[in-house]
Amino acid sequence: MPIKFQFWPEFNTVVCEHIGTIADEEFLASYESLYADNRFIPSMNHLIDLRRTDSAQRTQQTLRSFAVSMNERFRRAPVKPKIAVIAPKDASFGLARMYGAYSDEIEADFVVFRSSDEALAWLELPGKIIDNTEKDSASPVE
Repeated sequence: MPIKFQFWPEFNTVVCEHIGTIADEEFLASYESLYADNRFIPSMNHLIDLRRTDSAQRTQQTLRSFAVSMNERFRRAPVKPKIAVIAPKDASFGLARMYGAYSDEIEADFVVFRSSDEALAWLELPGKIIDNTEKDSASPVE
């Protein structure tokens, strides 16, 4: 699966690592499978890692659809979750910010960061929960 999910219940966090080129349908289906997983809790924080993906083909329609879906999911959350996005590449950063604009009704704190260190600090997480062998860089995905 082009999006890998790793649950860290001790930190109330799920890490979502996007790898390679991910079609819109795969993107939406992957997150539907995450939210159907019995380990997922609506108040769980998200760390979305876009360092190893090419998000350039993501459509505005998909981002809007995803924002509506997320709004519905987080509306039921007993505690407002935090969502941190690591997006060092310009295309991913811009699309993540666009999603943030579409999701202004979401009951979550949503912030896009260029570096993993900033995202981890904001979520108050240790560096061990993500693979930092991939340095934050704006170089294209191979």
